[in-house]
Parts: sequence; structure tokens; C-alpha cells
Amino acid sequence: QKVPLGAPGPGTLSTLPGGGYQLFSGTSAASPHVAGAVTLAFDRSPTSTYTEVVRALFSSVTPVADLAGRTSTGGRLHLLGLLSSLGSNVFATGAARGGGPHVKVYRGAGGLIADFFA
Repeated sequence: QKVPLGAPGPGTLSTLPGGGYQLFSGTSAASPHVAGAVTLAFDRSPTSTYTEVVRALFSSVTPVADLAGRTSTGGRLHLLGLLSSLGSNVFATGAARGGGPHVKVYRGAGGLIADFFA
């Protein structure tokens, strides 16, 4: 059985219980990205059902050649695509920093709703 999609996992800086930070890799680092994306999707689209959010999550992935055959969708998490597919009026800006893009997701003129390094 394959996991549905990939998410940032290698070398993810995360918080530790009691304070501090540590680099993590693998599913333990990727799972919180997906959980956060789904939580944000429900927040931005509160009338969406579980099935609608999951369908949007899987259909909005960014295809990645290395994930073809390793995940059932052949892609990785695409937060902006997920939110957009649920009808959220969002856009993103970003700039490369530290090996990955710094992404800020905005809700129309309503302000910043997510700020992270992808």
C-alpha cells in the first residue's frame, strides 16, 4: 500500500517539547505539514465536507517524477492548489531562502493566513 502524497520531510526544522528546535526527516516530519494544510483548508472553506477536502488535497498535488509509483497520486502537497481548489481567494508570494522558497499565503485583501518555508 502506498501513501497518497509526498510532503516536505527531509531536514525539517521543528520544535521540541519543552522548547528548542531539532531537524527531523521522514514521515514524522511530513505528517504535520499535511495535517496543517488540511486544518487550514477547513478554516478557509468551513462548509467543505471531509470528502471534498480530501479529494481537493489529492487532486491538487504537484507532480514529482521521483514520487511516481511511490505515492498513489504521484505528487507532493501543494497548499496553494489545495486552498484554491476549494474556492479560497488566496495567492502566494515567495522568494528562495536557505535552499527552499519562503512562501506567504494571503486571503485576498484580508491579510496573511500562512507563512512558511517550503
